[in-house]
Amino acid sequence: MADSDVRLLAVRILTSLVRDGKSLSELLPAAQLDLDAREAALLQELTFGVCRSYGKLDAIVDQLLKKSLRNKDTDVRMLLWLALHEIGSMRTPDYAVTSTYVNLTKKIKKPWAKALINGTLRQFLRDQEELTKNAVQRNPHSIPEWIQKSILKDWPEQAAAVFDAFNSRAPLTLRVNSAITDRARVCESLKAAGVQTELCEHVDTGLRIIDGPPVTSLPGFAEGEFSVQDQSAQLAAFLLQPMAGERVLDACAAPGGKSCHLLELQPSIELLCLDNNADRLQRVEQNLQRLNLKAEIVTGDAAEPDSWWDGRLFDAILLDAPCSALGALRRHPDIRLLRRESDIRSLGKLQFSLLQALWRLVKPGGRLIYATCSVLKKENEVCVGRFLAETPDAVETPIDAQWGVPASHGRQILPGQHQADGFYYAILQKQ
Repeated sequence: MADSDVRLLAVRILTSLVRDGKSLSELLPAAQLDLDAREAALLQELTFGVCRSYGKLDAIVDQLLKKSLRNKDTDVRMLLWLALHEIGSMRTPDYAVTSTYVNLTKKIKKPWAKALINGTLRQFLRDQEELTKNAVQRNPHSIPEWIQKSILKDWPEQAAAVFDAFNSRAPLTLRVNSAITDRARVCESLKAAGVQTELCEHVDTGLRIIDGPPVTSLPGFAEGEFSVQDQSAQLAAFLLQPMAGERVLDACAAPGGKSCHLLELQPSIELLCLDNNADRLQRVEQNLQRLNLKAEIVTGDAAEPDSWWDGRLFDAILLDAPCSALGALRRHPDIRLLRRESDIRSLGKLQFSLLQALWRLVKPGGRLIYATCSVLKKENEVCVGRFLAETPDAVETPIDAQWGVPASHGRQILPGQHQADGFYYAILQKQ
């Protein structure tokens, strides 16, 4: 496939993201199926890079255009975003960028945009320094204003570090399968293959790749010796501490990383993997099969247990609740474009309803781990505090740890801390 066709794919993906609200995790995998490794990497760099810098890119476009583009011409705006990203961040030669994106106007069937793209890019190349400076002053972090205000409100002292983390690139972190190997052996195997690694500080299954090929080509991947999982997410299974023979529910299980980790730590548990998305549950099944693990998989709404629950109580429940995912923004930069401030209120209601619904499924003496990949207190400690205040038989088990920072309830990892994603955990015990 020609590189211009890869760029056309990027235009279409970003247009669907901006106009239709679809995420890169939905759109990219299917688009990359027919690409070779180099083309797939280019497509990812183009789409991820534009999402990471969209605030700056859009501010530049706004300065350049004499009038706003119509919603039906979102693809033309995406042409401009991509061209500016290539010039500013990918060091593609200026003449090649201009020529490529002018020609793409034919492929999106908007020949009228040829003069617009050509003139706009030429003006940018003349006034690049001033236009970029103005854009950075308008939005220095390339983050939506409501997110900046929320972080400054909740984490004023740490806000600068959080913003820096949002704009960094997340490391590739592996979770070693402790059921069949250990971290030292995997390190030696990767070292022999010329792959540099470093140990994660707070989980003895965690290993960061410093430099190496795609994870699927690493020695040991096909044999199930490790999976991709951020250090913060690996903490979930350790906090739940599955015991032999326990009945455990992973309430929002897809894509299955935490489910698999629970079984790696304690293969004899009776694990139920629940999710309301049947398509995403296929990922859970694939992960279980690759690692030779077994669990019951059920499609159902965790907020409505009567539609799927058999009446048997659980010793432990892991509720990795749907959330804003701001803690993983550096890993999923399209969140900047997809998430809205109004989402936080509706997510808070959902999170609280999930806690209420699942609590009655916990055995007396059992436990529930509440987790999110958010850094907003409304989704985390405020939600847990309200639940504890309204639930007489729920008590909090404090988390005594060296990772993250203590919250009024539970414990929070901020983005970039320990080179990990932002994550929140609280442990609730049923009296």
